[in-house]
Amino acid sequence: MASIFQVDEKDVPWVEYRGSDSIRFKALSHLGTDVPSMQYVEYGPGYVDPVHSHDTGEWLIVTAGELRMDDGEAVSGPGSAVYVPKDTPYAIHSGEQGVRFFRIVAP
Repeated sequence: MASIFQVDEKDVPWVEYRGSDSIRFKALSHLGTDVPSMQYVEYGPGYVDPVHSHDTGEWLIVTAGELRMDDGEAVSGPGSAVYVPKDTPYAIHSGEQGVRFFRIVAP
């Protein structure tokens, strides 16, 4: 029987992403478990991702700050959700105050 999974991001420590001082995240759940992989992610002010893609889809749900996808004009702020299909090249641009968002892998 399946069970309900619950986690509070406040209980999970921040980890720097590959030694970057502009990105950190909290691994809230992991691939290979019974729930989708989920992280709480923070990009520093004005950070620009290199263009990349993933072999799974993903939801980005903004909780603070602003982000733009690629060089798009659409700004996603708190309460916004962005879906990126698998194998889609993209880059995140954080706003002047940075951005925080939940990233949920969508198989």
